[in-house]
Amino acid sequence: MRCTMALRGRRKAQRRRPRRAIVRLLRQSLIVILAIVPGVAAAQQVVIEDPLALQHPEAWTEHIDHEPEQAPGLLGSALHGRNGLTAEYIYTGEVFNNMRGGENTRNATEYRGNFDLVLTADLDRMGFFPGGTFFIYGQNGHGKGLTEGHVCDCQTYSNIDAPDFVQVSEYWWERSLWDGLITVRLGKQDANTDFAVVDLGGDFINSSFGFTPTIPMVTFPDPSAGAVTFFQLREWLTFKVGVWDGAPDGGNWGFSGTGDVFSIYEFKAEWGLLGRRLPGDFHVGMWHHSGEVEELGDPGVTHDGTHGLHMGFDQRLFKENWDESDDQGLGLFLQYGWAPKETNQHPSYFGAGLVYLGLIPSRDDDLIGLGVAHAIYSDDIPSQTYETEIELFYKAPLTPYFTIQPDVQFIANPDGDGRDAFVAGMRFEVIL
Repeated sequence: MRCTMALRGRRKAQRRRPRRAIVRLLRQSLIVILAIVPGVAAAQQVVIEDPLALQHPEAWTEHIDHEPEQAPGLLGSALHGRNGLTAEYIYTGEVFNNMRGGENTRNATEYRGNFDLVLTADLDRMGFFPGGTFFIYGQNGHGKGLTEGHVCDCQTYSNIDAPDFVQVSEYWWERSLWDGLITVRLGKQDANTDFAVVDLGGDFINSSFGFTPTIPMVTFPDPSAGAVTFFQLREWLTFKVGVWDGAPDGGNWGFSGTGDVFSIYEFKAEWGLLGRRLPGDFHVGMWHHSGEVEELGDPGVTHDGTHGLHMGFDQRLFKENWDESDDQGLGLFLQYGWAPKETNQHPSYFGAGLVYLGLIPSRDDDLIGLGVAHAIYSDDIPSQTYETEIELFYKAPLTPYFTIQPDVQFIANPDGDGRDAFVAGMRFEVIL
């Protein structure tokens, strides 16, 4: 379960007003874009050879403008596309055991798996109007995690723990304009791909290192339809704004028909210390959800929406050598989130972590990480106080296509009032 805020359910009305929901999304996106574009046009022009790469650090969303020189996975090049069309197949599996505490340790070993099928089309290279990139992402999640019935942690120890599903999680079109000064993306998409992300926290298994749990994020396993615009204000400064359907359900095509809207705005600054040898970045943003929300202390009182702030920081602290392309060394990340305590179960969140790439000699691509995620409960929930999760992992690629990741987590006060728990397990990833 995800304990972010108590939105009133409107599932029965999801299909009643699809046209109104679509119009509302597009209208809000257009208003934001028209308000900002004049200021951006006056900003310093920057030429970016690959603007899409700035927005998509994940391997499967890179802008590919050449054929792969070697097989990208176990299936070989023939099944991975050509002539502007690329395909990726990734299977992730994990086995975890609740060794101590929580709600239950009896028969508390579970397996969870996730299969990703990703297709990316370079429409410019393929000669299709209006150009840009088309992306479609299919997922299958199966098995069972430990959160429900065993650990009962609110921050969710695993970022692939969810009910079983088969769905098209994302489909969108993206286009860069004016040499990358503005990039627009339309379609069903995951807000956490570009917002409230600390890059150095991306290899942790615990969900909170992916995004701050104070945000009712439109993300796995329930993306929804949205519109996102990126403004490259300076070479080092980006402004992003996104608007989504605020009642996400990953099993549909992205439109709930409820009229609820989730919007998020973020500035991100990037720099490099010591001649750019030690890269870093900082982002700060705010979000708003328009859905009807009950007060936690008085369920009979409702509010039209809620909001919050978030911040994140990444910094390389040490590198084993000064080659800019070699990332071996130590990195630090920090997270913070705030939301009103009257309408949000978690009004405050603090996260921090350290990661080291290539700590062991001759294992240059291995990654070790230690992180702490601390979520504070609202004072209006007197029976629950805080939940703290501490994670330690070691991620080791054994071949170019196969990676293992042993992981242990200590969970203090699960869901704010539970017995301290200790979980341990192993994740693996296969690139097919």
